[in-house]
Amino acid sequence: MPGLLNGGIASLMERAFAGVYLPATLYRRVRTDTDDGSVEETTEIYSCRAQLDAVTEAMRQAPGYTDRDQRILILTNTLPATPTTDDEITVRGNLWSIASVASDPAQSHWELRGTRR
Repeated sequence: MPGLLNGGIASLMERAFAGVYLPATLYRRVRTDTDDGSVEETTEIYSCRAQLDAVTEAMRQAPGYTDRDQRILILTNTLPATPTTDDEITVRGNLWSIASVASDPAQSHWELRGTRR
């Protein structure tokens, strides 16, 4: 069994809360230079489980905060990639640009600040 801070809590959180977290989709644009010198852009799509929550006071104080911002928690074990501020996420039919990304010490979830598009 993995240690609690080496993925153990993430596994427990996924088992305990996956049914409560909503289906979500993370979109990542990938730019690739082609042989002819042009740039090809594709989109990687990742399914995951997310929860919408009220923004934190720290999020409200962050540069760029708007009243359209949302705190979004993603169970780490449901997302095979690390979210970045270049990504977008859809939860419950709404699309957000990711403005910030953090993880808890146990790495059980990603905490995002998303700006609704």
